[in-house]
Amino acid sequence: MQYLLHCLSQPPRLYLALCLLVLSKPIFVRSVPTLVRDIVPGVSSSDIQGLISYKNKVIFVADTSVGKELWESDGTASGTELIRDIYPGPIGSSPRTFFKYKEWLYFSADSGDGSGRELWKSDGISHRTYMFSDLMPGTTGSEPESFAILNSYLYFSAYSDVYGRELWVTDGEDPVGNNPIIAYMVYDILPGSSSSNPNNMCIFNRRLYFSANDGLHGNELWKSDGTKAGTSLVVDINAGTAGSFPSNFLQFGCYLYFSATGASSGTELWRSNGYEEGTTIFKDIYKMSHSSNVADMFVFNGAFFFSANDGVYGSELWFSDGSVQNTKLFKDINLGEASSFPSMFYIFNNLLYFVAQTVLSGREIWISDGTIQGTMLVKDIFPGPENGAASAFVSSHGQLLFAAVDPYHGSELYSTEICLAGRYGSSTKPLCEDCEYGQYNDRIETTSCKQWRGCSPGKYIKSNGNLTTDRICTDCELGKFTDENNALSCEKVKSCAISEFEFTKPSKIADRVCNTCPRGKYAFKKNGNYCLSLFDYACDNSVLGGNSKVTKLCDDLLNSTPRKNTSTVKLLSEVAELNKDSDALDFALLSLMATVAVVSTSITILAVFVLLSYIFCKATPLKHGSEKSRARLGHVRQPSNAPWQHVLEDFMSKPNIIARAAEKQNVKLTKVKPMNM
Repeated sequence: MQYLLHCLSQPPRLYLALCLLVLSKPIFVRSVPTLVRDIVPGVSSSDIQGLISYKNKVIFVADTSVGKELWESDGTASGTELIRDIYPGPIGSSPRTFFKYKEWLYFSADSGDGSGRELWKSDGISHRTYMFSDLMPGTTGSEPESFAILNSYLYFSAYSDVYGRELWVTDGEDPVGNNPIIAYMVYDILPGSSSSNPNNMCIFNRRLYFSANDGLHGNELWKSDGTKAGTSLVVDINAGTAGSFPSNFLQFGCYLYFSATGASSGTELWRSNGYEEGTTIFKDIYKMSHSSNVADMFVFNGAFFFSANDGVYGSELWFSDGSVQNTKLFKDINLGEASSFPSMFYIFNNLLYFVAQTVLSGREIWISDGTIQGTMLVKDIFPGPENGAASAFVSSHGQLLFAAVDPYHGSELYSTEICLAGRYGSSTKPLCEDCEYGQYNDRIETTSCKQWRGCSPGKYIKSNGNLTTDRICTDCELGKFTDENNALSCEKVKSCAISEFEFTKPSKIADRVCNTCPRGKYAFKKNGNYCLSLFDYACDNSVLGGNSKVTKLCDDLLNSTPRKNTSTVKLLSEVAELNKDSDALDFALLSLMATVAVVSTSITILAVFVLLSYIFCKATPLKHGSEKSRARLGHVRQPSNAPWQHVLEDFMSKPNIIARAAEKQNVKLTKVKPMNM
């Protein structure tokens, strides 16, 4: 009940049904069905029936010289063979109503040993195919049918001469010891030997729902929890003993949809929440007392589809998203009032296969991708208006298998390979091929593969492609570039050193080009585009950024030192806004300080050397060439007129400038007193 209330509290879901009406290009081509094996050679038919997928094979019934018996196929001629001749001789056991339960395949069959049609099981091996239980001893047989699984138990309808056809259950375990009873009747719905005929079983809200006749209400909707006490009538839709004959059950969302016959509406689409008050007619498709004969309901692409006749287009393909207003005709396959009678719906690899009839091609195999334009005939297997499709579909090993009739082989087993993503095919050959390296295919049933996209310069391969996905290209990040096609990564953009200037700016497809500054000049700013001397960069007003203290210091420096390269002032003024960082000034001052320190140290060493030489010369009498030597020594001791001397003297006379810069850069200074010369 809580589950039901939760469902009813949710807003209506519109799914994708409305999108299905949009005309779009089909995502597939028509494959070529091929004959798997001509089981009965020539135009005679093996009458393939009951196809079901089981353990990577397909189990079915074929009619041959040994009658209708159990066969299997792996999709190849050599792998299509008889499992067991259950009824020896030409009559055949006629297996039917296949159902998978606990790794076994259950079905009904008549072995011809006098037990009648009973419940059998098989795992696909001849000696492990045997009668599971003789529920109705004697030649009549219980004829089990309509299987469903609830709470790990297998429920089905079976007949006995005492109770008639009623609801039975088994756990699938073989008899142990002297206890041959392995299945039990749940409830004698119609007491006595008459039959309630439980049928159309399905599971909804953890209950078993089915149709049955208790003799009082006719054939109506019932439910059971697997016990006698929990088995009851849900609702008497068509009041009285006439019965509504509910069938074609399908759970969609929080409701159980089905077809039923009302007293005034004919056979139409109904739905139920599992309770009497929640069971109502959903839509009267063929108005008044006419019947739309809703049948073959199934879920596909977020909506449920079914066949119905609205009295205008005949019996055609309809769809619904669970709302009355969006329950509509999907496609009029057989145009006009004539019916296509769509049925045998089967979903494989997100494509819908079914059988439909038209005036020109007869009853053949159709396919749909969920769009109107993408719903089309696969192939007219039996050319002309004759019917080519003969049975339902089943898949195995990437193949779709089905029974079909052509002019040469009768009803036999056919297959068509579905070209999955990463493969391609054509309408002229049934086999699919892998896409070549560097190509991909992300759709089903296409005729060619697409080339991986190329990553142009400025982009790199973030993710390489494969058979089903395209290559992904991504732009290089800021500060990186690549000038190659299909580069695996981007390179880091080069940075210009302080002694270089940016000659060409970088981009996503080209690196930065740096040129060397002239001697004695620097770019100062990282990746700057022109060079300046230390003097001009440190003390130009456009660099100072309005710092009055620094401005005064530089004014003092400028007033005491001849100004060089005055043309650089104009250049600096153009980039004043970019160079207001005081760290740049500190760099310039420290650089100049370092130069002063090195020069001062060199002078000190030179002075000491000269002094020692003088003392040595005083102590040692000069010989030949003494005047020349004196002149040479005198020249060394002469004051230098180098251009930096004025800057040196001025900076040494104003140590506070150097100290300020050093303090900000955490540099420990050692005073070096220049030597008087």
